[in-house]
Amino acid sequence: MSEDTHKPQTNGEPIDEYKECNVNMRHFSNMRFAQTSLFLIINGFLLNVVYSADASNIPNSQLLGALGVALAVVFIVMQERRYHLWNSAFERAQELEVKHLGFSQHTKRPGRYGLTSRSMTNVIYGLFGASWLLAF
Repeated sequence: MSEDTHKPQTNGEPIDEYKECNVNMRHFSNMRFAQTSLFLIINGFLLNVVYSADASNIPNSQLLGALGVALAVVFIVMQERRYHLWNSAFERAQELEVKHLGFSQHTKRPGRYGLTSRSMTNVIYGLFGASWLLAF
């Protein structure tokens, strides 16, 4: 990684920037759960409308299906953007550990095994989107 990859976000000490990177990573991690909860709530509402007793009176049920597919696509895009923001903060934290601080919290973390939380969240979004696509 080149030195120009990440510009310092603070004018203070490297430890202050490191702390800010960790705060940002925590924020982006928490966003995943908030976004997934919102996605499930909206889908629950749409499913309730479709499968309610008055569903036969819905003039544009295909519109609800299209809305469900669009919702899945939007949330996948938000998930990917959130991941890239998280990863940027993570890479900067690693850079600060190596060059300035001598820490190893992020540089020596355990490797990933199998599926990641990012891929599983995208699977959830994708399955809902495919279900909406096939339902109408």
